[in-house]
Amino acid sequence: CRDRLLLRKINDGRYNGDETLDKVQNRISKTMSILKIDQYESNKPKSLSEQSLFEKIRLCDENNVKDVYSEPSKYYDLNRLYGVYNKWMETFSESELEFNTYDHTYKGITGFDQHQELTLSYTQIDDYMKCPFKYYLKHILNVDEFIGNFKTEIGILFHDILEHSNQDINLDDYKEEIFNKFETYKDRYFAEKVLPDVLKVIKKNNELHQVTLLNKIAYEQEIIIKLDQLTSLMGRIDKFLIDDITKMIAVVDYKTGKFTFDKKKVEVGLNLQLPIYALLLSISYPEYQIAGVYIQKVLLENNNIEEKDAFLLDGITINNLKIIKSLDPTLGEVFDENGKRCPASIYIKGIKIKDDGNLYASSPVVDSDEFSYLLDITKNHILKTIDAIRHAKFDISPLDLKEEKGVACTYCKFADICNHESQDTRHVSLKERSN
Repeated sequence: CRDRLLLRKINDGRYNGDETLDKVQNRISKTMSILKIDQYESNKPKSLSEQSLFEKIRLCDENNVKDVYSEPSKYYDLNRLYGVYNKWMETFSESELEFNTYDHTYKGITGFDQHQELTLSYTQIDDYMKCPFKYYLKHILNVDEFIGNFKTEIGILFHDILEHSNQDINLDDYKEEIFNKFETYKDRYFAEKVLPDVLKVIKKNNELHQVTLLNKIAYEQEIIIKLDQLTSLMGRIDKFLIDDITKMIAVVDYKTGKFTFDKKKVEVGLNLQLPIYALLLSISYPEYQIAGVYIQKVLLENNNIEEKDAFLLDGITINNLKIIKSLDPTLGEVFDENGKRCPASIYIKGIKIKDDGNLYASSPVVDSDEFSYLLDITKNHILKTIDAIRHAKFDISPLDLKEEKGVACTYCKFADICNHESQDTRHVSLKERSN
């Protein structure tokens, strides 16, 4: 192929190197003789590289004009990429070949019903915020087929057990479920290996439930609220704790992966799960105050983590010592084996209290106004998403978070469908927004 390109340049007077016309032609003749172009069926090349080269040359039969005209773009591609020359290509203009002119952009939907009933969950909103076209493929065209993996299946199993954690749990009762849920011996082995961790989670949670003033526990509650006559927002909350006396609620969502809540991401429409749950509860329980929203990792990522630091509630708490003490009355009252007071909460990650009774500045707390602001931002994101969906705005527009080197397209199973280009991407920097 290189020699054919070289030959064309020599014939066109565009070559100034040391190669001669005779030398190049001889090499081409020798190559064609070795490949035995005229005996293709009986001399098929053995290796993939030989087959590729053979095909590139064989396709350039200058006497077969009919084939060239029936598929000119293929020949133009061979010429552009590999220098394979065919004289009939000169009879076409580049515009006639229409090479590389595929328009991948979203073209809209004809007859989309803007007034259909719509129920949105966090997952659907998150999909839209990361990429409207992803939402279109998953939730409008329904082309996505859910295929579970070990982490998703173990997460489902842990959620099921934790939902019934107010009852006596016998792990032997779940062996058959593990056998049916996990297909390979390897997955079954590791599922049985990590399963005892769920008892540690239950132990930790029961300790908190015995001391916290928010001692009314709701598991796996589905809450649906009407945003307008045609639109509802729904969420299935893993757990929330309630105190009917002080009128406080704390939200907990279980995770088996590496997810952490970052309030900065709420501004750009990410990490909306906990704020959405808080919004649902604040509307469903209008007389109650949200005390905090938390992620609880129920599967240890590192076996070297000390038991006292495992399975802590990780999120944000209202910056009010009375509220924090209602959640964790043991704060500042725990002593180690040497009789030294432990400043950190044994249930809420990062909450630390000084000897003078004030919180450390590093404690992950927000004041009530900031928390209300987060809920307002969340509601605005939801309303804008609803409006965009009703107007069928499903552009290929993936969100790229600079601090994480991409968000929407990482592991996206629709990459081969959208064929997105760099100019489609919405680039966002949390650091630049905070400045």
